[in-house]
Amino acid sequence: MNNNKEKYLRIFLWIFYIAGGIWHQLGWFRWIMENTAGYVMMLATILSAWILLKTTKKPAQMIVWMMVVGVTGFVAEMIGVQTGLIFGNYNYTKTLGVQLAGVP
Repeated sequence: MNNNKEKYLRIFLWIFYIAGGIWHQLGWFRWIMENTAGYVMMLATILSAWILLKTTKKPAQMIVWMMVVGVTGFVAEMIGVQTGLIFGNYNYTKTLGVQLAGVP
């Protein structure tokens, strides 16, 4: 990947995350955030994975690592939602979109 493109994409993601956090805390653009949260999170995940894969020297190992982290995170969330263990009792609303075993 072109170093300038990578640099600008990273800067964009940082600004995107910081702005979203600030807007969330201040309650700004709440209706937009509630209706686009799932799509925005998916796009941010795809862009972050793309950057990682383009900049790593061992893409096959990075893919395996991302899969292990993703599955481990999903299983931890599933256990948490179903049993209340790990994180305490909680559940997800429909805001984040499609769910599997109560986890978006």
